[in-house]
Amino acid sequence: MPAPVGNYTLDITFGVSIRTLQCLNKIIEFSKLKSTLGPDTPWPSDKISSLLDLEDELFDPLEAPELLKDRHSFPSADSQGGMPGYIADLITDSHVFAFHYSAAIFFRRALCDGSAHITPAVKRSSEPRTRPTGQYLMSKALDHLENIDAMSRNIAVANTLWPGFIAAVEAVDTHLRHRALIWLERVERAKRHGIGNIQQSTSLVMEIWRRADRQLGPQGNQDGLGVELGRVDWRQVMRDKNMYIMLT
Repeated sequence: MPAPVGNYTLDITFGVSIRTLQCLNKIIEFSKLKSTLGPDTPWPSDKISSLLDLEDELFDPLEAPELLKDRHSFPSADSQGGMPGYIADLITDSHVFAFHYSAAIFFRRALCDGSAHITPAVKRSSEPRTRPTGQYLMSKALDHLENIDAMSRNIAVANTLWPGFIAAVEAVDTHLRHRALIWLERVERAKRHGIGNIQQSTSLVMEIWRRADRQLGPQGNQDGLGVELGRVDWRQVMRDKNMYIMLT
């Protein structure tokens, strides 16, 4: 059964880490707090430690995957569609990591304004650790989504529009944009994830890319995995266009 997370409903049939779900809830809560801060207002001092802890909770598992092994749910015999247990485990792992990488991308958008650092800036007791770039995170989310498709083909597995959408809207690198469109088109043709909003999602993704590119100007070159996220917040675009897509 889907599990509610803030404003979203996530399909956890094939496993989503408890850690990921908790992080998403915290991101949403901190995002609400951030929206109340004035242009020059810092984070409340009593929230900084929790905010930095959240960053660690999101990014540490990318270097230590075993931290995500405690899943919220495991695939039942029915949800595996008769596939071998080993294959189901691989699909589950990709599902877990697709969601977690996309949660990290969402953190960068909601609490870092698309940059590599929390904004407003926070004081740290030590030097900040080097974290993956936004485009690298997006590429890894796509890797895991493509793994699911490669292993399942026409077998109904799980709804993956939420991580797919979160990754796609943040694509700046041209090659990653192409990969995102191919993934969306493949899901649309297959109609096997039970997803009914692919066309709307693709239209919104393209609108966000157009707006992001207009801000770059004619000399803007944003290709490569060393690039962060774009300047356009997809949440604002949805509000501007009075759109709400159920990412389920």
